[in-house]
Amino acid sequence: MKEDDSTIRLDASGKHFVRFIRRFEKGLKDFVIIYFVKEGEAPMEVVRFDCSHGFAHRDILYLPQHEKERKKGLPGTTLKEQMDYAFNDVFRNWNRYYGEHKRWKK
Repeated sequence: MKEDDSTIRLDASGKHFVRFIRRFEKGLKDFVIIYFVKEGEAPMEVVRFDCSHGFAHRDILYLPQHEKERKKGLPGTTLKEQMDYAFNDVFRNWNRYYGEHKRWKK
């Protein structure tokens, strides 16, 4: 299986970044997109899109367990469409995710 793993900065400071992993086996087989924020020494996962549990979905990692919604599949009929949706969602909404993350961390 071939894997492509890259990191993309979301801001000039490098405090906010996305890790983007794609796995291929006769086409796209799996993906993981994780938005991190670096507060202190270690980066913290804020939002993760992946295909664990047998389907592509989003995990909002800053929410307490009782606030988390049941996992729903991402829009799109192909894995590529779902990956593109996740990628675009992170780049459009990372500021909102970060604001919510800060509110829940208090």
